[in-house]
Amino acid sequence: MTPEGVQELVDFAYSEMGSVDVLVNNAGIQHVAPIEDFPIEKYQQIIALNLNSVFYASKAVFKKMKDQNFGRIINVSSVHGIRASEFKSAYVTAKHGVIGLTKVLALEGAQFNVTCNAICPGYVKTPLVEGQIRDQAKAHQMSEEEVVEKVMLQKQAVKSFIPIEKLGEIAVFLAAENATTVSGSTFTLDGAWSAQ
Repeated sequence: MTPEGVQELVDFAYSEMGSVDVLVNNAGIQHVAPIEDFPIEKYQQIIALNLNSVFYASKAVFKKMKDQNFGRIINVSSVHGIRASEFKSAYVTAKHGVIGLTKVLALEGAQFNVTCNAICPGYVKTPLVEGQIRDQAKAHQMSEEEVVEKVMLQKQAVKSFIPIEKLGEIAVFLAAENATTVSGSTFTLDGAWSAQ
């Protein structure tokens, strides 16, 4: 993710649609390793995609959102934006950064009807998580079912993956005109992980 590449994508959106009223920043890659073994290039990749691209895309639309006196930026962070887990230094750093950026954009957009909020899900069964399940099973010499129960969902009180449709429902609410006063907030869908 480069600033130029993101700007090109945003410019294309404007040329096709005329305006961007809602921006959903939803990207993520992961690597799991103790910090002393964490490859620098992996750290840089994770920060670039999971954090820097959120900044680049938000910056690219922000002035026009202010000028049109309407905008909704929805950042998909993670429960790891508010809680840490061992061996995920880059991911946790990036997702915490997304929460901080969300708050800054909420403040800067407040008088222009531009809101910014973050959705913080626990584990959603995506290709990223399915890859983690396989990797954890190999690393811990466990079955994939054991990884789901004893590693993935261990911190959640509700022992099931977060339905992806629920993320969409929250995003639709946050994108609405009547969500004007909802800004700078984090919405957790984490099976009560962060309640502990």
